[in-house]
Amino acid sequence: MDFEAERLSALERELKRDLEAITRVRQLMAFKNGSLSSHKPEPAPAPINVAAADQLDFDDGVDEGLDAPSTSLRGTIESTVNANPTIRWTVQKMLKHLGETGFELRAQKPVFSVGQAMKKLADQKRISLIRKGSGSAPHIYRGKEKEEKPSV
Repeated sequence: MDFEAERLSALERELKRDLEAITRVRQLMAFKNGSLSSHKPEPAPAPINVAAADQLDFDDGVDEGLDAPSTSLRGTIESTVNANPTIRWTVQKMLKHLGETGFELRAQKPVFSVGQAMKKLADQKRISLIRKGSGSAPHIYRGKEKEEKPSV
C-alpha cells in the first residue's frame, strides 16, 4: 500500500510541475503579444454548435484570398492604406489613426494586433512593404496602386 501512495504522490508532484510550466508559458505569451491574461486562468471554452459558429463575427478578417470586410481590423487597415497609395504608414501611425477614427481595439496590446495585421496584408500582397525596419526604425508600408484595366 505504501508503494501505491508513493506513486500517487509522485504523480501529483509531476502534475503540479506541469501546471506551473503551463502557467509560466501563458505568462510569457501574455508578455510577448498580450493575447492571454497573465493574472487569472482562462475558463474552459464553451462548446460551440455548428449553426452558432456560422454567425460569429471574427475580428481579424477572413480566410486568405477573400476580401476582408471593412469592419475587421485587417479590412479597415487595408482600405485606409489603399485609399491613398502615396501616404507612408507605420504601425504607430496606423494605431494613432485608428484611435482618432474611433475604431475599437479590444486587445490588451493593440500595437501587436495592428503590426500583425499589417504584416499579414503585406505578405498577401494587399499592401506594399516599402522599407523593412530594424531596431528602432519601423517597417514602412504603402498602399497598392489601383490596377488600370486596358481599354478595348
